[in-house]
Amino acid sequence: MDKLPDSGLCKQVKRFLTFFGANSLTIMLTHYYITRHLFPLVMKLLGKPELTHYVWLQLGVFVLTVLLMVPTILFFNRFLFFLIGKPNPKKSK
Repeated sequence: MDKLPDSGLCKQVKRFLTFFGANSLTIMLTHYYITRHLFPLVMKLLGKPELTHYVWLQLGVFVLTVLLMVPTILFFNRFLFFLIGKPNPKKSK
């Protein structure tokens, strides 16, 4: 079986998935709270969408949650590292 081509897009997808895989504990701790506050806000802004638009609404909330997880992960890794069992980043340098 051939390997995937080592193109720029493949590297970026691999880097993205590796970042989220290495920080999965932070995602498990925080994604619910982000989604819990984000979904009602989106529903309030859009009004009551029709049922056909509901799938697109869920997809949009998913994308916004993923985008908001990046700064959340960076914040946890830098300031709250002890809550997720990581070593102090300042001491390891």
